Amino acid sequence: MASKKTLMIVAVIAIVAIAIIAAAAAMSGSNNASTNGSDNNNNTREQIANVTFSGTSSNVTSMFTLEVGLTIFHMNYTGTDNFIIWMYNETGTKTELLANEVGSYDGSQLIGVRADNIMGATPGQYYLGVETTGAWNVTVEQPRVSSGSGLPQTLSGSGEKVSMPIQLTSGVAIFNLTHDGDGDLLVTLWADNGVYVALLANELGAYSGEKSVTVDGKLFNASPGIHWINIDADGAWTIRITKM
Repeated sequence: MASKKTLMIVAVIAIVAIAIIAAAAAMSGSNNASTNGSDNNNNTREQIANVTFSGTSSNVTSMFTLEVGLTIFHMNYTGTDNFIIWMYNETGTKTELLANEVGSYDGSQLIGVRADNIMGATPGQYYLGVETTGAWNVTVEQPRVSSGSGLPQTLSGSGEKVSMPIQLTSGVAIFNLTHDGDGDLLVTLWADNGVYVALLANELGAYSGEKSVTVDGKLFNASPGIHWINIDADGAWTIRITKM
């Protein structure tokens, strides 16, 4: 089986290609992170109830509905064997590899749900296929927030996490990242409407570096507004976000 990071990189490349094609056709850009987005929900926007699944062995969940925007999967496993979660659409086609781990796991991963996605998730019905022998639970969250935390911000954690919502304003945002793990580090920036924005890091092993993101709403750039960061790492990490 291909690694989770390999499949994520392929998906990111596809998302970038799709975004470029769509942006070129429209000649305009439109991009509408602690680590728990649900703590930042604002009731001025229509909220979507979380869906939770749990089990003690391999299992196929019931269907759940994904709407346009961001979806965060919070996953926990307490066994010692393989822990694999695939998301399937209603026709039984695999759309996302959410977890591919060995041993205990506690992490979160983000996906963008867009009507114009060629690869990945589009609005509709989905279910999860869980392959494991231990106790597990998954919460499916579709955060709908009206504001994010302003800059500067320093985020820290370990393993796979999704940031709190971050408010980016016009200008240039600087992302300073560190990672002390031996394995993969893949960090991506997403707009609140489910649009992939930027690859912030794609490294192996220990890392320290910076990435700039232009926030002006122009072609291929981020637009002012709420953004989220998806972190796929095997060690401790920090992300310091400032404005130039």
